[in-house]
Amino acid sequence: MSSGGDAVSCFGGGDATVAVVCVARSKTVEGGMREAEAALDNLRDRMRKGERVLPSKVTFGEYAETWFDAQTQIRPRTRESYRWALDRHLLPRFEHRRLSSLTEDDATDLIAAMRAKDYAGSTIRAVLLPLSRGLAHAARRGLVPTNPLDRLERGERPRKSRVEMRCLDRNGIDAADDAAMRTLLALSVSTGLRQGEALGLRWAASTSPRTRSVSAGSSAATASSPRPRPSRRSGT
Repeated sequence: MSSGGDAVSCFGGGDATVAVVCVARSKTVEGGMREAEAALDNLRDRMRKGERVLPSKVTFGEYAETWFDAQTQIRPRTRESYRWALDRHLLPRFEHRRLSSLTEDDATDLIAAMRAKDYAGSTIRAVLLPLSRGLAHAARRGLVPTNPLDRLERGERPRKSRVEMRCLDRNGIDAADDAAMRTLLALSVSTGLRQGEALGLRWAASTSPRTRSVSAGSSAATASSPRPRPSRRSGT
């Protein structure tokens, strides 16, 4: 067995537990020589790629706070969402766990626990987003081999919540609480404008007293009153 410098080797035999030694550190691998050699090949591949192969003692809580403090380029609302996910779900569950010990099974257990409490799919995805981004950042720094959330299967990921849509008819418009809301709904239904476009409409007088233009951003709609036809008089 060699254990000095950057040497990597294994020892053992038969079906006994085999130790893999890397840079004067050992890792126990269950199985025989075949399993030890496979683990050894994996370590060599990671070393050739320049990845960190030494185990890190950094806990999830320590790294999560460091990562979160560095997120200064995101929007305030996104930052608030990350903070909520950490305080409410991630830190209570993983704070004292070693960062390198987290696996995809931990992610699936978190998803199952939130589903059992009837959290919507969008809420579960909001919690997984900072977890995935933080682990991806740790993987780039060599603190974890890969981002375990990348290995989740499609069926294990939370689905998007379906929003039930219904058509708005005249009865729905008339059921609105106030006249302003009824006017807004009628305008949206009749013109196809989105809510933000309808709320952003401004009246602007045009050169003709019979015509007024309605502008919303770069688009403009013009409403004109019909001009009376010239009368025809018959001469006698």
